[in-house]
Amino acid sequence: MPVLFPLTLTALVLASTLLAALPASAFARSYVEALSPDVPVRGTRFLDRLPQALLALAATAASAWWVWRTEAGWMGLVALPVIALLGVAASTDAVCHRLPNRLLLAAGAWVTTALVALAIARAVAGAPLPEAVWPLGRGLLSAVATFTVLLVMTMLPSGMGMGDAKLVAVLGLWLGALSPWAVVAGLVLGFFIGGVVALALLAFRLVGRKDVLAFGPYLCCGAWLSWAWAVD
Repeated sequence: MPVLFPLTLTALVLASTLLAALPASAFARSYVEALSPDVPVRGTRFLDRLPQALLALAATAASAWWVWRTEAGWMGLVALPVIALLGVAASTDAVCHRLPNRLLLAAGAWVTTALVALAIARAVAGAPLPEAVWPLGRGLLSAVATFTVLLVMTMLPSGMGMGDAKLVAVLGLWLGALSPWAVVAGLVLGFFIGGVVALALLAFRLVGRKDVLAFGPYLCCGAWLSWAWAVD
């Protein structure tokens, strides 16, 4: 593997960590502060710079190591800023049960831009146009499909909100560029992890049956595990 690739990974880890610790976490804190007083908020210090820097550093460094180990290439590089931004979004959800649109939009915009650039690079390199743009098309189709499924779930007594629907659209765009099965696996893992945690909290009487849990962190964990499987 060229020496340039590990250097690029290291630079992206540092840039993604700074992105999460500085502008993203600052926005998350201002977002929570602007919420209505009747919105339940707890653990706001988790959104401070240091906790978010440590979370982003741990997540992106582990992901970078996996990209280097599996030689995942450009699709591995694309993931690091996404992971950092989704970490802040999931943290915000854990604090106030809200997923900020701007953080989700930033993650989605990054993935879309990267996929467009990748499609152009492949086309210039001589790949047939349908083959060059297929990862982008597959990601967009997956985003629409996952958003539609979660949108239906928001209309049912499932505990899902519009923020979750927007989140899975971003996850569908990201994972769908790799494989539709990665999207399915990510959702299944997210629901499984969330269900196990909910049962554990109920068993230890840390929450009641009528309490609502933030589902964003579990969806993000499931997506990360699915991404790691898809690029292996």
